[in-house]
Amino acid sequence: MPPDTAQALNAMEPTQREAVLPIISMQQSIIARTPEGDIARKITPDHITQMLNNDKTAIDYQHEDSKQEKMVNIIYVVIVAAVILLLSLMLKDEHADLLSEILKLLLATGLGGLGGYGLSKSKQN
Repeated sequence: MPPDTAQALNAMEPTQREAVLPIISMQQSIIARTPEGDIARKITPDHITQMLNNDKTAIDYQHEDSKQEKMVNIIYVVIVAAVILLLSLMLKDEHADLLSEILKLLLATGLGGLGGYGLSKSKQN
């Protein structure tokens, strides 16, 4: 039995100890019979610290990826808006009917794309 567990048991009242000791003994015997128990006994505080540091690093990378993805999406929106604006300026006088049809098509495509994007984001979360 680990020293911390033995200390905790000694600090308990006898009636509490009698209730808890069989449970702890059962858990210890189950852990001792599993291969994971061998691994668990080899884990040190340094291992746990390293695992926590690895998790923190992974979270930092995910946050950075999220920021970059947002930036790329903003750039896409700006480029699309610039193309639509230039197209509108070029076609506004001579081909107003063609411009109207193109804008309707772009609006329908954009709204469909936003709907699909929103649907995929909701499924990811």
